[in-house]
Amino acid sequence: MQDIIPQKRCRLCKQFQPLTDFYSHKSRPDGKATVCKECDKKTVLQRNRRHYKTKAMRIVGFSRKDYQKVYEQQNGKCAICGNPETSRNQWGVKKLAVDHDHTTDKFRGLLCSACNTRLAVLEDRVFVQAAQSYIIKAHFQ
Repeated sequence: MQDIIPQKRCRLCKQFQPLTDFYSHKSRPDGKATVCKECDKKTVLQRNRRHYKTKAMRIVGFSRKDYQKVYEQQNGKCAICGNPETSRNQWGVKKLAVDHDHTTDKFRGLLCSACNTRLAVLEDRVFVQAAQSYIIKAHFQ
């Protein structure tokens, strides 16, 4: 005789699946979410695409339409290196970062993760001077 695996029906895909395919949810009577993990992942992705707005977008007063307009003007490529974004997160390829002057909060352009990180380092004048001193000192030893 086979062991019966407890199952539950997903509210979205309507498929019966093992309870392990559902996230825990303390307030539900059975302790499990009403949507399976796969459907949950899809709905989160869709929600994130619809409501995508970074902290930088809020700082510079950028809407999703503004982002899309600049993205199209830059042909989906970084304003510095001219390459598309290649860095990934759990949802896939990241969006180009909204670069802005941290003093004036003025928008400058959309950057890939690599250029955005490098630019942040360059803007830290104390670090740049310390790094230059370090390189010069190491070169002449």
